[in-house]
Amino acid sequence: MAENKQPRPVSLSPVQFADPGIHELTAGDVIRLYHNQEAKRKRDEGDYKERDVLITFRTAPDGLLGCLDNVADITGMRKSVVTKCLSLHLMSWYQNLPQVKAITETCKALRAKADGHPDIWRKMESDSYEFVCTRGVGGDKAYMRTVAYVLGYLGDISGPLGVPANKLFLAGLCWSIATNIENWSNVTVEKYLLPERDRMLDYINERVSLFRYVNEVLRVRSGEIKVEDISEDLKSMLGDELSPNHPKPDNG
Repeated sequence: MAENKQPRPVSLSPVQFADPGIHELTAGDVIRLYHNQEAKRKRDEGDYKERDVLITFRTAPDGLLGCLDNVADITGMRKSVVTKCLSLHLMSWYQNLPQVKAITETCKALRAKADGHPDIWRKMESDSYEFVCTRGVGGDKAYMRTVAYVLGYLGDISGPLGVPANKLFLAGLCWSIATNIENWSNVTVEKYLLPERDRMLDYINERVSLFRYVNEVLRVRSGEIKVEDISEDLKSMLGDELSPNHPKPDNG
């Protein structure tokens, strides 16, 4: 008789969250593991980072809210418990994307180098992220329940990624639900949620290229390298950043 393997619990310490990382589990496994814990989580926990908190939004990826209702029905859990469990899942996903780590580690240094170059600063700071397909929430705004330290983490990576925390949260939910596609609304997941997951991954890769490009342009402006030294794969991104109207390197 085959052994019925159960997913192993993992540490929920924010510091050790990615080791071993629940991103390797399906959303269904995560809900089974953590629903009791999340059902007991309170809005007035003594430690603020452990509190049950709200995240608000005015639009959401098409199909996402219906999928969440379906997951709550299938699992027999309140939707607030489902979204808190999946919050842990999506946080681990972002933490384990090497591109996110690279972006957050280089952002502070690049911002310092971009001081005095407002055009480059604007390019880094612009919020250009859009979902593939969105739907209004039917009122001024809606909310979901999450965990304070998850929201804090999303806030930390929001600036470097150039994406608001609530959009990171919603895109992460699309990824999380898609890990259990065999059992949950597979048609909706394939049609709507998988494209949102792929859109976020494509955007993050584009952000990596943008940061590489910004670094190269700043090196040209400082006189460290010449225009022709810019990497071939980045030259297609050249706009007017190196036009005569922009600062010239001081050659002493």
